[in-house]
Amino acid sequence: MNRFFRIFSDALSVFFDNSGTSLTSTNVQGAIEELSNMPQGNGDMKKSVYDENNNGIVDKAQSVVFKAEINQNVVKGNLLYGVDRNPTTGDPIAGLADNTVSFADKTIGMALENGNAGDVIEVVKNGVIEDIDTSLFSIGETVYLSTSGTFNKISNISTGIFNPIGYVVKSGFSNGAIIVDTSANESITSSNTVNESNQEGRTVTEALNNSIPFYDRYIPSLYLANQTTVALANQQNNVFEQYGEGLTFLCPKTDNYRLSLSWIWSININNQSAIFRVSVIEDGGTPSELITFKIEAKEIGGNGQVVNVIENNSIVGNIDTGTDTRDLQTAYADFNLTKDVEYKWVIEYLAEGTSPSRLTIYTAQTSIEQKIIKLS
Repeated sequence: MNRFFRIFSDALSVFFDNSGTSLTSTNVQGAIEELSNMPQGNGDMKKSVYDENNNGIVDKAQSVVFKAEINQNVVKGNLLYGVDRNPTTGDPIAGLADNTVSFADKTIGMALENGNAGDVIEVVKNGVIEDIDTSLFSIGETVYLSTSGTFNKISNISTGIFNPIGYVVKSGFSNGAIIVDTSANESITSSNTVNESNQEGRTVTEALNNSIPFYDRYIPSLYLANQTTVALANQQNNVFEQYGEGLTFLCPKTDNYRLSLSWIWSININNQSAIFRVSVIEDGGTPSELITFKIEAKEIGGNGQVVNVIENNSIVGNIDTGTDTRDLQTAYADFNLTKDVEYKWVIEYLAEGTSPSRLTIYTAQTSIEQKIIKLS
């Protein structure tokens, strides 16, 4: 087998060829000396710089982050829109997004750091942002673009702009966290969809008859007689109970859709498995199982929360959850839906085992997105 190696440097070219019986070079010794004198870094070759905590996940792959020049002062957590591109550096230029301004209502990401006009900062398009103020929001709550780069719990639908940007995974004054998802945004203006007030544009019904690019809402959780808490504990073993009323959706177009779900849950017994089942009901028929998850509880501890207990689809009392540790679970499924058929998705949950647990769901949210978007 013949092998041919060539080393290039500023000063010389060296050839190694084992096709013959002897080794030839123009300056083997010079190449060796030059290679030995090359500057060496200080990195630890036993540790990947792309996985600093050695958890098996490439760090930067956990978020979609890019650099952008800003044309005004911003603070960490501000939402940005695309303004222009710097012809010299190639960096995108961004400003504070605003859902009341037609050219600024398309969010490209959230600022990961403070900056002054002219600075280049990191922006997260998809991923988690931590250590921001989310004290006005609850865990699992969807947040929307508001004005001057801020976000709010309402979509400001009276102005015709609908722009969800993510949902809260930790509520706190200075240590809050949001899962940012600007790629699923859909800006709705009077020219293409919704206005429920006296604004110009089509009504919700008229808009949905043309397309349903994104539909998003909480699963209503207060729906049972005598229910006083949003969180519901199922302390039966091996018995499914349904959380909330589920999501009901009248399909406006035959097409392919993606259903996304997320919920916050806890269990007070370590290593006891929780099973979550998502089912779909067509036109009031019998439930058809769509997705099933089996998950073992993680760390538990801390002060619990008193919540309602659900049994046989009724509230039968209250119980302390026994832990303040909560986990976030997400799921999605793609499937074809038929026009004018009403679909309902429900989340059910049970705890496996022989010891009574306090498996609890605190909040849940769903979204439905038309993937192909047929407008005719």
